[in-house]
Amino acid sequence: YKFGSLSDAFPEDFSILATVKPKKGSQSFLLSMYNEQGIQQLGLEVGRSPVFLYEDQTGKPSPEDYPLFRGVNLADGKWHRVAISVHQQTITLILDCKKKINQKLLRSPNPIIDTKGIIVFGTRILDEEVFEGDIQQLMIVADHRAAYDYCEHYSPDCEVPVPDRPQNQDPNTEDDVSSVTGLWCPQWRKLSGAVRAPRPFPPARLPPAHHPAARPPAPEGKTPTGT
Repeated sequence: YKFGSLSDAFPEDFSILATVKPKKGSQSFLLSMYNEQGIQQLGLEVGRSPVFLYEDQTGKPSPEDYPLFRGVNLADGKWHRVAISVHQQTITLILDCKKKINQKLLRSPNPIIDTKGIIVFGTRILDEEVFEGDIQQLMIVADHRAAYDYCEHYSPDCEVPVPDRPQNQDPNTEDDVSSVTGLWCPQWRKLSGAVRAPRPFPPARLPPAHHPAARPPAPEGKTPTGT
């Protein structure tokens, strides 16, 4: 989701769309979003039984209620199209255009996500684990229905013609991966680390020690990195 200014509101209902190939056996966060106080509000983990982290202005849901997608393994060494739809108090994971898993998202009736912090790609603040693998596409769309159309309108199969609609959320950007051909052919369209923050944000303070995003600092000689 590309903010026009730091005062833009994050959509209450939205979709996260990604085409990724994590390193086999890895477990890391693909996307992390923090508020001004350094509290992680949103995060998408990729690996075995991935977690969707979401915390609104009231602290809901609590960490024990974060949606957990058991039986899903995104780090099996294969390419995956991952579409997540967040609508009211339900989150739906659509994996490879076929498998659909619904979970409850016990957030507030009018949830707010602060956009004045930072977005971190490929890790979390203070995490030792970083994303290793390939990313073809990663985007947030301000429409929960977009996840259901991911394989038709955003990342169609190789043999499917490109839909006659813009792929990039920013019309002023010419290097959007999906606009190159508009076809999902990961075996030859591999692009490592092809994600970036849409615009710079001021540095955020570290999360409080009690928060699940806070972990002990990395051992000497190892520095967590974000893209």
